[in-house]
Amino acid sequence: MKPTKTFIRTLWGTPQKAQRRSKINNDFKLVLDNPNEPDFKVYTFGKNNHQQLVDLGFNSELVSSKPFILGQERNGKKVHQYGHKLVAIREALKDYDEVVLLDWDCVAALPVPTYFWDTMRKKEAVQAILRGYMRTKCDWRDKERRKRACASFVYMRDCKLASKMVKYWKAHPHFAEEAIISRFTDDIVGGWQGRDKYWQLFEPDFFALATNEVPFQPYTYEQLKTKERCFLHVNKLLRYSIFREVKKKKANGVKESKALADTLEHHLFSLFGRYEKEQFIHPNPKKRKKR
Repeated sequence: MKPTKTFIRTLWGTPQKAQRRSKINNDFKLVLDNPNEPDFKVYTFGKNNHQQLVDLGFNSELVSSKPFILGQERNGKKVHQYGHKLVAIREALKDYDEVVLLDWDCVAALPVPTYFWDTMRKKEAVQAILRGYMRTKCDWRDKERRKRACASFVYMRDCKLASKMVKYWKAHPHFAEEAIISRFTDDIVGGWQGRDKYWQLFEPDFFALATNEVPFQPYTYEQLKTKERCFLHVNKLLRYSIFREVKKKKANGVKESKALADTLEHHLFSLFGRYEKEQFIHPNPKKRKKR
């Protein structure tokens, strides 16, 4: 019988930069050590990547022996490699009815609720949080172009829709996966209908970004506060802070798994504490105060 739902991650590319590989290795460690991390499957591109994941104990499926399925350049321009996420989602939906793709640095800071999938099923077949951007924009819109989907946490339950997104990426390889998701969510409702309609149909529960991670937040603090958050985005600075706090707790006799779980939970709930102290909505990103 076909399994119905799962979390997934993906890995592609080659370790051309030592800094990038170090970041990925730290993400691996965080995920492996996290006691709240749900079971997940990795859809992998590149034999070396697949072998590395298997050696680490991850459940990896090799999608392609090529680390970059479209190459790295087309017509003299770089291919936007995050389209591999869309391919991973499509491949997963051949095996499952529902999937949530997580970035490696998007981790469970609390146990995933038993009603998680029932809640996700109440909205559209594709869901990704809306965020603001400084430079990137949705060129096909005539307004609110700098509000688009964030692909750190993507829910989908329609394999045909995922296949259409992959086809779009292959035809427009310079498009980011977030732009493609945004293009399709716009099309589902006949064009961009504003943040409230997006919240109603496409904004997932269980995940939010901190103010200091985005140029501006499309939603109010009161709206975001209604989310039942359990996933946390661990950026570079936060990761160093987490590792440092875990090390300190271990030195005081706390087991590593509990130290990590407690630290992640603390940062999850301090997320909105920062929102209360800062200006939350930045309608004009260019006038945002530097910190």
